[in-house]
Amino acid sequence: MDDKIIIFNSYATLPEATLVKDMLEQNGVECFLANECFAQLYPLYGSSAVGGIQLHIFERDKEKALEIVRAFAEK
Repeated sequence: MDDKIIIFNSYATLPEATLVKDMLEQNGVECFLANECFAQLYPLYGSSAVGGIQLHIFERDKEKALEIVRAFAEK
């Protein structure tokens, strides 16, 4: 169960997804993006057609990732 990969969140734009991804990685959370190439190739409907640019993390890191994002949002 600890190695299960989940979708942490979906984003409409690559800059937003990359910002969160970089923030998580800098704080020790392993993650990766999916669908970013498709969304860039087809910006008018690419992100909604595939569910946005998806940020994936290990399920075991979910609480830590939520704390990191909440702390950033409070700044």
